Amino acid sequence: MFPICHIYFADRVFGSISDFSVLGSIYPDAVISKVLNRDVTHYNTKKIYQYFKNDDEYMKEFALGAESHGVDMKGIDYYSDEKYLDSDRGYCFLKGKRIEKEVIDCCRVPENLGLWKAHNFIEMAFELYLDNKNSYTKELFKNALSQKSKISYISRKLSSFYGIEASYFEKKFCNFSYFFDYEHVNAYTMAQKYSLQLYQKHGIKNMDVKLGASAILKGVDIIKEDAESFLDYVVRRFKADIDLQNA
Repeated sequence: MFPICHIYFADRVFGSISDFSVLGSIYPDAVISKVLNRDVTHYNTKKIYQYFKNDDEYMKEFALGAESHGVDMKGIDYYSDEKYLDSDRGYCFLKGKRIEKEVIDCCRVPENLGLWKAHNFIEMAFELYLDNKNSYTKELFKNALSQKSKISYISRKLSSFYGIEASYFEKKFCNFSYFFDYEHVNAYTMAQKYSLQLYQKHGIKNMDVKLGASAILKGVDIIKEDAESFLDYVVRRFKADIDLQNA
């Protein structure tokens, strides 16, 4: 999922959300690079929690936010990417099949990358859907990324966990907002920003942004069918897992 969805989910699960919780909820995506790949950051959130739970309240909030995102503790990315209900695919992949052709065409990627990119477009559709529902969530994102002292504190702590310089994490958090335009939340700006990811990851410069925006809007229509039942299900399951962890 994308930041608005992760923050919205963490807020629903925990009832209230601090800047540390917000930063934790986006951390598994924010710090990804060749140094720390997705499998590392999305499959070690339980270790992050165990490492920081007795550190201080701030880092405990951060770590719980990270767990709400990750796969190993069955946060929302488990259900959106890995498995949902009886399927061996996550929710966004199941829905993404319905716009896969449009996404291949607009992103100009080979067919073997089509479904992965299509699931990203469903994630962007969720951003639009949730922003229309709770427009304040993007303000939590923008505010948290403006908290330089808190980011520096978290970065020093993550440095001790990973054995990587704190400056790495500070830079990754700082640059994360570059890939989103939450001043103007619409399908076209999302497609524009996604084109930056395509260039960074695949060297593709000529994404059809207009067609991409159309695919995102189609995704919104698709998820309207059951977005609320998906969110309710994931909140309920994750809360149960957190209760077991803290028992």
